[in-house]
Amino acid sequence: MNRHKILPPLIELSIVDILYIYINIGLIVEPKIFGLKSFSFDELACNGFHMEGDISFCLFEKEYRLLGVGGFVNVKIYFLDGDFFSNGFDFESGRLISQFSCFKKEYDLSQASCIRSVDFLLDDGCDCGSLIINGYLDVRFRRRGGRRERFKICGISTDVVFEGGELRSGGNVKFARAMKGAVSVYDANKRFESDLGIKELANFLIREYPNAIT
Repeated sequence: MNRHKILPPLIELSIVDILYIYINIGLIVEPKIFGLKSFSFDELACNGFHMEGDISFCLFEKEYRLLGVGGFVNVKIYFLDGDFFSNGFDFESGRLISQFSCFKKEYDLSQASCIRSVDFLLDDGCDCGSLIINGYLDVRFRRRGGRRERFKICGISTDVVFEGGELRSGGNVKFARAMKGAVSVYDANKRFESDLGIKELANFLIREYPNAIT
């Protein structure tokens, strides 16, 4: 008898939709997006989330599917002292530039861009990096095929936390800045002349977000 694999539940959002929420709100505050009644220990446990840590600081994780993405995504929901604190995503697929191009077309058509600043970070091997959007949003990317390979988006984490029913700024992006070096977008073409992936990303940022980069 053939056994059919049980697919993870579907979130009615695309990567582009998620980018819009995090850039404009800071994080996802509506539990119904994940098919939940609330962000609570009991609700997450009943809906198949896996917990790591303890009540002082813990993480709940679960696989979902996204609209327009063939692979799975890992949803991360954080708690501090028993209270919902923040959330983020790990992605399995989606080219970084393609996602931001779609974001630009769908959500960012006005002259007053909702992306006010972009910091370009790379690790020592130049295979992993971050775009720090508006000072608080870490959009992570990576590649596995060398310098001619284009980058794929692999995750989102945020400095904005939900504390006491209000959105407040946290400090998670400091980790990205500590682990990766800042790159001048305007110098990237000369500095990484033989690296197709970095040059393509730098040229995209120069073309689409010239007022947000350094």
